[in-house]
Amino acid sequence: MVKRLKRVLRNQKGFTLVELIVVVIILAILAAIMVPKLLPYTQQARVSQTEGNLATMKSIIEAYCVSNGQGHYPIAGNPTNAGAGAPSNPTSITQLGPGADIAMVLQTGGVQWKPGGGITDPWGMPYVYTTYWDSANNVIGYSIVSAGPNKTPGDTDDVFMSSNYSPQQGKVPTNVADGTAGATENSN
Repeated sequence: MVKRLKRVLRNQKGFTLVELIVVVIILAILAAIMVPKLLPYTQQARVSQTEGNLATMKSIIEAYCVSNGQGHYPIAGNPTNAGAGAPSNPTSITQLGPGADIAMVLQTGGVQWKPGGGITDPWGMPYVYTTYWDSANNVIGYSIVSAGPNKTPGDTDDVFMSSNYSPQQGKVPTNVADGTAGATENSN
């Protein structure tokens, strides 16, 4: 009897259909429980990626302002303007003069900011650069905004940074920089 049982057990290879169905059902139940709990982490990862992109852009802009902008930030809306005395095809941020366009400043810093093919946020929307001017027509502040997860600018899920604020998520404050809001430029 024992020999016969050993033979039957030895000849039985693989799983039965019932065992496979039970495993599939268990996996489906686990997936149904876990997927809704993990989705918010995906959205938060996108927000973190956007904040990282904005921090990189802020570093490049601040370096330009200190080194080459004579204390003023890049302008917006004129991708061909390299500023007075700057080379026509700058290859590094140190070759840019005052009054350079944001696209040229960021591109020399390694960020592809150009109309029709530049950087977009993780939701596929362009970043928007806005300048703030003083009464002497100098750019004294800026902001860069991503419309955020719902792709609608101007609400509480926007991701932004400015000359006064580090990258963060929320409604963009109206006083991101002293001065009057001027031109804007999209990254794509």
